[in-house]
Amino acid sequence: MASYGMPDYKAPYASNVSICLKMFDDKKQDAPYDKLSEGGIRTLPPKDMFWNARLSMLTDKFGINWMLSVREKTT
Repeated sequence: MASYGMPDYKAPYASNVSICLKMFDDKKQDAPYDKLSEGGIRTLPPKDMFWNARLSMLTDKFGINWMLSVREKTT
């Protein structure tokens, strides 16, 4: 997966890439989000998105961008 960033966000050179971890259980998304964001920046806390998935975004203390995505929910 690749992402170019969020609208109106000026990304400094070389920080416009995010590592995306795809997860399969939304109950297990919070712990990695909390751990990776320690000393970093929480961009988007875990949130249900309009495309029927749960997403969170952060930048860790080393400046690495992360996206944690939980698969589409089935009901």
